[in-house]
Amino acid sequence: LTCGPPASGEIVAEGWSLPGPRALLEATIDQLDNPHHSYPAWDWIIPTGTPIYAIRGGTVTYTSTWNHNWWEAGCGTAGGGGCSTCGIGLTITDADNSRWTYCHGSVLHIAKGNAAVAGQQILTSGHTGRSGTPHLPLEINADGRRRCPQELVRSLLVTATPVRPVDLADLGCAVN
Repeated sequence: LTCGPPASGEIVAEGWSLPGPRALLEATIDQLDNPHHSYPAWDWIIPTGTPIYAIRGGTVTYTSTWNHNWWEAGCGTAGGGGCSTCGIGLTITDADNSRWTYCHGSVLHIAKGNAAVAGQQILTSGHTGRSGTPHLPLEINADGRRRCPQELVRSLLVTATPVRPVDLADLGCAVN
């Protein structure tokens, strides 16, 4: 957790923000179309030190502060010994009870129990937890199911028209 004034993200619609700097999202937009896994989440490959902003506001309901890389710490395939798959990260629960999870950071900018607002810097990207390269994994859990964030991120970036999390797909996360 750090002190000092955090950066602010770009608010694109009332209560909605881009998850990172627009220029970097635009430069990596192909990552929305080509997920490298089949589970409902988005892995955004970005440099360590990139500011990460809350897409939606809410209450921080979970934080993880394990500041090691899974593979470098010798966690192997089973983990154990205090290993954390998330590394440094957090979950925000919004007013609709959707959960927004951001992991693998290098610096956490908010504490558990605190209120977050859309566009607030909540994390600095990193390479902690079960990470093979610096990136941000973003997971959305809405209506009790993990959802594919790609369509939402694209809609915020391109049209500034958010897609409700409960309307996001829970399979087939490629956006075409």
